[in-house]
Amino acid sequence: MILWLGGIRDKDWESIPRWARRKNGHTLSEIVDELNDIGTFGHYDESSLYDALWDHTLALR
Repeated sequence: MILWLGGIRDKDWESIPRWARRKNGHTLSEIVDELNDIGTFGHYDESSLYDALWDHTLALR
């Protein structure tokens, strides 16, 4: 879903997992707003989405 939304490019969150980063991506807060608008993924804030990205990344290893 993160990639479908355009990926993330946010200098405030430097350690975003590589798979989620895109050169022309959006800030983490923009992605959070989009996910919350869609509503099917629960309610996120920036910190909880960041944690979820890393949980997903570590689960893939």
